[in-house]
Order: sequence, then structure tokens, then C-alpha cells
Amino acid sequence: MARHSVPPLSIDSLVMHADIVATIVGDKNVVVTGITQDSRNVEPGDILCCVRGESFDGHQFIGEAVSRGAVAVLVDHIDESIDPSVVQVVVTDVRQVLGRIASAAFRHPASSLKMVGITGTNGKTSTASILGTLIEAHGGSVYVMGTLTGARTTPESIDLHAQLRSCVDAGIDHVVMEVSSHALEHHRVDGIVFDVAVFTNLGHDHLDFHGSMENYFAAKRRLFNSEQARVAVVNADDTYGQQLHTEAVIPTSTYSLANISDVVVTASSVSFTWKSLDVRLPIGGSYAVMNAIAAITSASELGIPDGRIVSGCASVQTVPGRFESVPN
Repeated sequence: MARHSVPPLSIDSLVMHADIVATIVGDKNVVVTGITQDSRNVEPGDILCCVRGESFDGHQFIGEAVSRGAVAVLVDHIDESIDPSVVQVVVTDVRQVLGRIASAAFRHPASSLKMVGITGTNGKTSTASILGTLIEAHGGSVYVMGTLTGARTTPESIDLHAQLRSCVDAGIDHVVMEVSSHALEHHRVDGIVFDVAVFTNLGHDHLDFHGSMENYFAAKRRLFNSEQARVAVVNADDTYGQQLHTEAVIPTSTYSLANISDVVVTASSVSFTWKSLDVRLPIGGSYAVMNAIAAITSASELGIPDGRIVSGCASVQTVPGRFESVPN
């Protein structure tokens, strides 16, 4: 939860471009130049976003933030003890609007990128990696974000939109990211409309957090609505994937083992026939087959021609820690 500089933006403009319902207490023309949800990182000109967490409540650290130079705070109630010169942006739930606030602060970077979000219990990292290679094979530039790139599978909202802004500034045109159920439950990806949302499967992990499979699936389902995604790609061999397809409110494609034939799996490669084309990936293990189909179907939704998909599959590299060969 780092602190990030942002282009100067008035409080009024920030709220307007975030498209949220908020009450501004103080001078709405005050300009912010940085954003964070950690009071320890506040610099003069920042807005502190006060999130209520399981262990800490960000509202408790407003005094520290003000002493460090915060000019505004995003809060869920008016605090009469705060110096009147500090603007209070009051909303019902800070966590629910933080993604939109962060998107607005960084000038909506996701709108300048082709965005793919992949969710599911298993296969997110490998599917994202394979799809990243297919995009590059088609001449695109891509940043793959997930388990292997940060402390969290999906970064907190402010860090996430800061990374997306860095991608835009670096000339990257695609981002393929893993979207965890925790991130969906906590609204971290709000402010992003994914061009393609992918569902891999649903297992029994993370029930300590969600409490039940119904709650777990409800969190995953958040990704597959018109506010969050334009097109969906779901696993038809998974019961919950079938349910997503049945209940689809956005255009939805499915992938399945029924889409391929002549499957050969070894410790170092997988191959199969897809659309009468011979596909081979130099990664081993039976799990790689389903991940490959997910990536291939997603690539098709992105408009990548079949021939480029096949050639891209041939150049896929082993994902670190995923059925990785160890010579001996």
C-alpha cells in the first residue's frame, strides 16, 4: 500500500471523474498531488483514503496524515475534530469507492489498455502467462500481473491503478491480470472494464475467508457483469462455469475438453488438435491442456488469428513453479 504521486487534480474534479456519490466538506477546489491509504507514507498535498480493515481502521490515523501534510481525506463519516482546512470527502463505504477514486486519480489508465481479467481457484497464473505469450506472438506488448509479480495476487486499488498508469506511460497496450476473489470482494478492480473476463474453475480454497462455496462463487461472479466486463470466457467443464454461462448477462463464450481431440500429454509438452489445427505447447502436465484452451479461447476473443495462436503456443515457456522441470 504505497503512496503515489498523481497529476494535480481538484477535489471536485476527482469526485466527478470517479463518478461516485460523495459529500465534500471544505474547499472543493483544493488540489491533491498524491494518494495513499497508509498515513505513514503521506506527503504534503496528498489525500488519505481511510479504509476500515480487519485489524486497523484508517480513520484512526487521520491526525498523523494531517501532520504530514495531507490536504484531504476520504472518509465514511464527518469528523468534526479535523482542521477545517483539510477537505473531507464523505462516502458510505470507502473501500467500495476506492477503485473508482484511484482510477480517476490516475486518469483512468485501464481505458487506454486492452484488459483481460482471469479469475478462478486454479490455473490463473498459467493461463495468464500463456495468453501473454499469444498476445506477444501477435505483435502486442503485454504486462502480465498476478501471483508472480507482487505480494498480492491482485494489488490494492491504488497500487493497481498506479501500475496500469505505468503500463500506459511505457507504451504497453495489453494487461493480463489475475483477479482474486478477495480483490473482487473488496472492490479492488472497480474502475476497470475488462475487455475479456475469464473463469477457470472453482474449488474449495479460501473458504476461511468466504465462509461457504455460495459466498465464494458470489465473489467470483462479480467479474461477469456489464459494469466490470464486456465479454466472458468460461470453463464449460466446471459446474460453476456452466452456471455463469446459463446466467450470462454479457456475451459469453465457453471452452471445454470437448473442443479438442488427439490430446497427448508428457512431462515436457502437451499437444492436441483444435479447429483442425495441430497445437503444441512445450510445457508439461495434464493441467496445461485446460489452461491452454482457456488462453486460446481468450486470444480468439481478443481478435488474434488462429495461425498466430498456434505459432504463439509453440513459444510458450514454463511458468516458474508450475510443473517446472528440475534436471538431475
